[in-house]
Amino acid sequence: MSLNFISGLLHPTDPARLHAELWVDYAAKVMSCYLPIVLGTVVMARDLFGSSIQCFYLNLADTQLTRNATSANGTNDLPRMVFDNLGAYSRQLAEFVNVYCETKEYFSGNSIFSYRLFALLLGIQAAILYIPTLVWNITTARKIICNLRFIVHDMEMLYKCFRGEWRIERGEYKQKELRAILEEWSERNSLHKKYVFKQIASMAITILFFLLFFYYEFVNIAQIYGEFPCDVNKKFTVDCTVPSASIYRCVWGSNMALLCLSFVIMLYNAFIQLCFIEDRPFKKLGINLEHKISPNDCHMMYAFFQANVEAIDKFNYLKVLDKCGILQETTV
Repeated sequence: MSLNFISGLLHPTDPARLHAELWVDYAAKVMSCYLPIVLGTVVMARDLFGSSIQCFYLNLADTQLTRNATSANGTNDLPRMVFDNLGAYSRQLAEFVNVYCETKEYFSGNSIFSYRLFALLLGIQAAILYIPTLVWNITTARKIICNLRFIVHDMEMLYKCFRGEWRIERGEYKQKELRAILEEWSERNSLHKKYVFKQIASMAITILFFLLFFYYEFVNIAQIYGEFPCDVNKKFTVDCTVPSASIYRCVWGSNMALLCLSFVIMLYNAFIQLCFIEDRPFKKLGINLEHKISPNDCHMMYAFFQANVEAIDKFNYLKVLDKCGILQETTV
């Protein structure tokens, strides 16, 4: 089980380069899982290698402090002189103010948008949206690859049938095993149900994160403010800017666009798998058995077969034979 889990984390494939996913599955996985991790890495790197905020004492003329006055009891309970001019606002003091305003939650309190939470949610989004794919890889993908290997083996046998010099020596290959398994697949729809459930689960999670980023104010783009004031220990006030605000807006918009696009692709794929079904899916292999028009495992396996056409060398030869009419003559 642990081996299946580890292999499920990776792309399910085999030495023959067969895979148990359609092109829309791969595109949706890249847009909803891989790219958000890249976006999260970008914003985290921006905060690690650059300051999250930059604070400046812009109102020096209005808030310039002089030497402290003495109270009636002889104690200096008023603020001490911080600096007399702008030149006294040293680099060390600027670094202290930046850290102070960020650690004292002026940063998050005034901007409302939680920058750390947003970067964390991008990683959480990628992990949760990958769960349906992970479960699919562990429970179903290996079985699909085994079925594809069987179909590939049948095509190799069919191709070898045409490579012999005399038909009497090689005989005629009737594809009995493949015909039998296709008839069995046409009577079942468990694989089709699992695939549709995977698509629905992925779309539901996508909608959930879309609503979360859109309505939750702590990760909403409308709450990203580029400037805010900060009162440093009630002694003086500085104006702080968020240099990465534009980057966060760009990342937020890119992530929302990726979520919308992946949802549209998955919805389109679900519509295709439910409504546009071929009556004879394996006709190109010389099998003209009529199957049910309703979705079943046979149509689902044909979809995975079509997704692996580029990895199947003998299929190109069989297509030529099919166009010439030789394939039907020998497999009838």
